[in-house]
Amino acid sequence: MRHGCALALTILFPLLSPALRAQDPEPPERGADSMVPDSSDSRMLSDSSDLEEEVADTLLRRLPEQVGSGPHPYLREVRDRAKPVWWESIALGAGSRALRYPGAGVTYGPGSTGGTLTAEVGRRFNQHAGLGLEYIGWLGDFQEDFFGALQSLFAIVRVHPLGAVGPFLKAGGGLATYGVYDMVYDELASFDVGVAYVVGAGWDIPMGRELVISPIVEWQHFTLASDRTYHGKLLNVGLMITWSGRESDLDQLLSEE
Repeated sequence: MRHGCALALTILFPLLSPALRAQDPEPPERGADSMVPDSSDSRMLSDSSDLEEEVADTLLRRLPEQVGSGPHPYLREVRDRAKPVWWESIALGAGSRALRYPGAGVTYGPGSTGGTLTAEVGRRFNQHAGLGLEYIGWLGDFQEDFFGALQSLFAIVRVHPLGAVGPFLKAGGGLATYGVYDMVYDELASFDVGVAYVVGAGWDIPMGRELVISPIVEWQHFTLASDRTYHGKLLNVGLMITWSGRESDLDQLLSEE
């Protein structure tokens, strides 16, 4: 009996196995998200990270002058602000002039008030100091047929205690001339030359990138020689407008502070 059953299963198993395999569920397909990156993808990510670190390290180790020479506009602006700048100024005002002649002791004669014109040009070496030239012209002492003109040219030093804007002081020395013009004969009645010095103060008020307005006060003393030596003084008050050649004084203050 056992031998008969075994023989029957041996004959039927090859016939039933295809049907049994058809009923088995197929395994689910592996999705793209479940794929594990192979070793080549890992090497690509590692190489990219190493390249970024190398570029960052190279930029950090660049010299400051190499960075400043780049095309970035802010870097060029900061570099230019460190350079000296030229300034040009012009001022209109009013001045009182008085003269003292020999034999009068220390007493000056009556003052004469007239209009003044002041012009400056100079170079600033930092935000606190600069050197320049200053011209001061005074026109007054009008009489019936005459008027007087005082002109001075100085080498000056300007000092800004608080920086590029705000209060400033200046002092200088140079030459002065005083002439009396005869309007009837249309000629100079006299012309005297001498030495002079000036001291002054003002306050720079920025009005824009390249414009500064400054109220100023100046005191000038001069000694002139003609047939006799005499002394004079001029007190001048005016309003000055200043332009800067490359950078304004306000920009230098903001960049350095």
